[in-house]
Amino acid sequence: MSLRANPLDIHAQYEKQLRELQEVYGEAMLELRARKKLQTLWYEPLRRHWFEPNGDWPDE
Repeated sequence: MSLRANPLDIHAQYEKQLRELQEVYGEAMLELRARKKLQTLWYEPLRRHWFEPNGDWPDE
């Protein structure tokens, strides 16, 4: 029995781990983007109601 690891096995493990981490990162970025969009869609009508009760936009 050898105690040395096969470099090709180690390389394959790192490649697999890298792919998994990239997938998780991509999913996190999509979730963050979706949350920001939802927050915009949710708070924009509330902002209008709170600051402009008649629905009119303030003159800028």
